[in-house]
This record gives sequence, structure tokens and C-alpha cells, in this order.
Amino acid sequence: MGLTSALIIGVDGQLGGALFKDAALNKAFSVYGTSRRQETVDNLARILHLDLADDSLVRDFNWNFDHIVVCAGITRSIDCEENPKDSFRINVENTCQIIRSFSAKGAHVIFISSSLVFDGTVAFRAFDDNINPQGKYGLFKATVEREFVDDPNVAILRLTKVVSDLTPFIVDWRLAIKDGKAFTAFSDRFISPVCLQAVIRNIHLLIQRRAVGVFQFGGEREISYADFAKEYFACTPNALRLLRIEGDKTQRTARHNSLQTRLPTLEYQYSELLRVPRQLMGLMSAHAYLEDPKRLAFTLSRYKFVAKMLAGRRNVLEIGCADGFGSAIVSKEVGRLTAADFDSTFISDARVNHPYKDRIIFKQADLVRDSIREQFDAAFALDVLEHIRLEDEPRFLSNICDSLKDESILIVGLPSFESQRYASSISKAGHVNCKTGQDLKSSLEPYFQYVFIFSMNDEVVHTGYTPMAHYLLGLCVAKR
Repeated sequence: MGLTSALIIGVDGQLGGALFKDAALNKAFSVYGTSRRQETVDNLARILHLDLADDSLVRDFNWNFDHIVVCAGITRSIDCEENPKDSFRINVENTCQIIRSFSAKGAHVIFISSSLVFDGTVAFRAFDDNINPQGKYGLFKATVEREFVDDPNVAILRLTKVVSDLTPFIVDWRLAIKDGKAFTAFSDRFISPVCLQAVIRNIHLLIQRRAVGVFQFGGEREISYADFAKEYFACTPNALRLLRIEGDKTQRTARHNSLQTRLPTLEYQYSELLRVPRQLMGLMSAHAYLEDPKRLAFTLSRYKFVAKMLAGRRNVLEIGCADGFGSAIVSKEVGRLTAADFDSTFISDARVNHPYKDRIIFKQADLVRDSIREQFDAAFALDVLEHIRLEDEPRFLSNICDSLKDESILIVGLPSFESQRYASSISKAGHVNCKTGQDLKSSLEPYFQYVFIFSMNDEVVHTGYTPMAHYLLGLCVAKR
């Protein structure tokens, strides 16, 4: 069979036939196919006979292939509804037998499923949404999915409507137009079309990667059948004159059929990312990402500076962590990080949603009112001091010192006084205590023996002229 061989089960259908022809033409791998029609077997090379309607389907196939793509089955929803017994035998019983048999041999099996495993009430379903089919066709697909979803040799590929000139409803439309007859397209049923050739490319990708698990490929948009017909026949005025737009009075099938695409990445090394759980950004970092994404780069660079300065410290306190987005950078460099904020909204959200919630201790605390009854090796407060009223500053700094050991480090960062002429209105509203470089040094020296002031512009930390700095960092060592 060659180094890599594939068997396409069901070359009589639109997808199976196109997949077989494409593989044979491009010689991507050694390809064979199956057909229920004996004349197809007789007339085409590399076509084997297999009829999924056969009651006596063999339970152990003699065929050995590296990859199996299961495209065969009853594909019209109305046929499954009107003849459920025969459709179940074909789409479930014998399909499962084929997958089970080849998987047991160690073959990689791709089962072509459908967006109709979902109930159609919501557009663009995610791959891990609960399946809830409403019709027989979707129910049969879901039954097969449930049996093999955890099989280490099986990939499930859900598709939205695959379209080409051979798609049955398009063929029906074109035949009607050829005869000069009106054809109907629904205004309240939707389609998320995917190109047949794009589907073939993605099946090739699954084969190349020997990918397993649940995958989805759907169109980038969802439009009504009526709008699809208008676009499809946009260059055929005679066809548009025959178009009749109606509502679907039966609603026998799902209203929506769109999917969020989930496929292996085109570069192999990045496919690992698909197995990483999706994470939420924090409340404040998400707002920054939407309003001014580059601000995240500036913020994270400040956290990187802190992380490098405090690397190796065993017990560190962050004051004013907000949503804790940057806190993770510091947590990687220190033994233990306690992230505190006076706002319970941020802390309660971080305790539930922060991806490092098992590594970072989130604590509600107001350092203006009281110290934290623990002796930390180091502490840092980024973008906090400018929010503390000048009259509260001594108590705030004293409470920080009361939370620190004698031989400890404190890093304080805030926007410079000079930068405020460029600040946004929302920033100015909360900035009541910005400082010049000398003012920051003077504020910190009563509490620490050594205070070093760094300048910062955008993401660059330097020792340049502080009146030209947008941001200031004070590095304090050894409590007085």
C-alpha cells in the first residue's frame, strides 16, 4: 500500500468522491476508496466494494490502511426522518463497526460529522459545547461521536454546509432555473458555507498530523439561504428573477448551523496550543487590551523589572495588584507571592478566574489603614502611590514598612509628575499624588537607608534625566 495509505469510505458522495479524486491526482498518499455501487468498483481502479446497508457487514476487515476517512452514510435529513431504521443501521451501527475494526488495527480514523449535533439555537458553536441534536441525522452523528470521542485513534471532524456546484440543494436550484421554474430559498434558515476544496485541504491536514480528538470547520459567516442564493446567482439575472424568498413554515431542521473552527495549526509545533485551556484576561487588563493594547506592553515591562530585581526572594508582597495580570511574571521568580488590593471586586474575581490562582495568594487589604501582619522579604507597588492622597502617604509607607523585615527591598513605581499633561481624563481623575524624580526619592528616604531612582519611557527602563521620564521607579533597600 505504500508508506502512507488511506481509504476513503464512500466515494459515491460529494465529499468522498472529491477527496478520492484529489488524492489520486496529487498523489499525496496511496489512496483507495469504497463504493456501494458494483459498477463503480468495476470501472474505477482502487475502488473496493462496501455497502453500509448490508445487514451482514463483516466484523473484521482484511484491509490494512494507515488512515481511514469515513464519508459514507445517509446525508439527507429528510431521509433519516422518514426511514430511521435503515438510516440507523447505515449511519450508526455499521459505521461504528467500521471505525471500531480499523481503530483496533491501529489505523487513524477520521469520522466526518456535522454541525447538526447541536440544537441550532445558537450560532457559531464551540467544539466543547454540549451536543444536543434535534433531528435524526444529528442524533445519529452524535451517537457515533459519543462512542469514539475518547478513542486514541479517532478524529471527529464536524462540518457546516459543504458547497460546490454538486451540492444537492444547489443542483436542485440549477435544474429549476434550467427549466424556467421558480425556486425557493428560506429567509429564516441559515447557512455557514465552506468550500469543498477547503474541506479537502483540512482533511489532508488531519491525515498529515494523525490528529485525534474533536475538530470543527465552519464558514466565517452565517447567512440565510435567501442571501446565499442572491450571492450565488449574482451574475445570473435570469436566475434571480426566478428566486422566491419565503419563511420556513416547517422548521424541520436547525435554524443555525455555524461552528467555531478548530483545526490543527498549519505549523506542527503550534498544535500543542490547542490543548492549552483558554484563559480569561483580568478586568483591568482586558479593558486596557481593548482600549490601548500597547499599554499592556508598558505595564508588563514594569513587572519584568520587579521580577528581575526580586528574583530569589522567598516571600514577596504586591500592594495594589488590581486584577493580577502582571503578577504572574513576578510569581515565576520568587518563592511565594501575596497579591493584595483594597478593592474586593478585583480580589474576588482573581480568586476564581486568575490562571495562577493556585500559585498566588490573593488578599484584600488596605495598606492606608493597616499593615499586613506578616514579615515579607520584599514588596512592590506599581501604579499605586499616585492614587494615595499626600496626607495619607506617611501612613501608607509606614504600614508597608511594618509588613517588611529589616533587610528587605521595596520597589515603588508611578507616573511622573511631568507626564500628567499627556494623561487621559480617566487617569487624571485618580492621579492625586504624582511626583518628580526628586520628590519620589525624598518621600522614600525617611523609610529606607538606600533609595535608587530609575526612569522609564514606554517599556524601556534607564537612568536618564527624570524630568523627561514618563514613569519612575524607586528601588529601596534596608529599612531605617
